Amino acid sequence: MTRRSGTQAEPGAGESVPATESPQTTAVTMLAPGRLAYLSSCRCLHRSSLTPRVLRGDRAAWCAAAALVLLQAAFVDVPFLHGWFGSAPIGPREGLVSAGLAVVVLLLTEPVKALGRARERYASGPTAQDGTRA
Repeated sequence: MTRRSGTQAEPGAGESVPATESPQTTAVTMLAPGRLAYLSSCRCLHRSSLTPRVLRGDRAAWCAAAALVLLQAAFVDVPFLHGWFGSAPIGPREGLVSAGLAVVVLLLTEPVKALGRARERYASGPTAQDGTRA
């Protein structure tokens, strides 16, 4: 792997990293929680995922989410992985921005799902009290 020219000092780090590695790591770190939020929302297409009931979900989904979080943390914080992937440590600000982006993704998917549910109800037409079509 070749090193890029131009370096920037990481706060609190004794060495400098190529200037493009920290923004690339930040971008990847923003994508991972955003995808997790989107996939979590998509598990509940026919109801809101902003309810406490969603927290009692599938154990496999929680294990996969935990694995994603741990692997992402390793990508950001484990020094030998920086050499393999061309990543660099990021600061707490970038981590908070990534978490905030995940919340935004989750909140933006809810109206889209609600519109889809409304469209399905409209397309199916009105139903009578006994469940038959009127």
